[in-house]
Amino acid sequence: MKIQPGQLPQKLKAGLAPVYLISGDEALLVQECCDLVRSAAREAGYRDRITYHADAQFDWHQVADECNALSLFAEKRRIEVHLPSGKLGNGRAVVENLLASPPEDVVLLLISARLDAAETKRKWYKQLQGVGVHVPVWPIDPDRFPGWLQQRAQTRGLSLTRGALNLLAERLEGNLLAASQELDRLTLLAPGKTIDEETVEQAVQDSARFNGF
Repeated sequence: MKIQPGQLPQKLKAGLAPVYLISGDEALLVQECCDLVRSAAREAGYRDRITYHADAQFDWHQVADECNALSLFAEKRRIEVHLPSGKLGNGRAVVENLLASPPEDVVLLLISARLDAAETKRKWYKQLQGVGVHVPVWPIDPDRFPGWLQQRAQTRGLSLTRGALNLLAERLEGNLLAASQELDRLTLLAPGKTIDEETVEQAVQDSARFNGF
């Protein structure tokens, strides 16, 4: 099943799937989706976490062995595999076997760069669509960035004037990670206050002084 990032919280409330694929090149949004899966898994008792980074030399049988191993004290496990290339490569056969019969005490989280069209036509991906959840994460369009910024500010209890919003959007140029960090600074600088252009300029100056040291 393929869903949008905004649908993930509700999907997780309905129950955990045995495997999740979070893919995309927008690091902040990918991280947030992964954190949602991790939190839901922990709450469901999947407390042990094993993490792998699958480069070109990675031995995928480590993942298979861990998924099929009987955990000491019958602990449920979260197994995370990072795919920096967005391809399974020589791990396809292992993943296909796991998807054909997912272990009951394991939640598998695949964290990938953006998948290309060829990868989505492979057997493993079609299997995942049947038993798991794919959350493709796409960059925020420039036209949508100010709205995204405003929404994120509101979740932090910040109120931005139109001038402040435009100034931030211009300075941040669509960089979501930098935007999140800037909003965190503004939250500390003026908690519960309306943020205007002067406040934004002050935050930028304070940041520049701090970085100067």
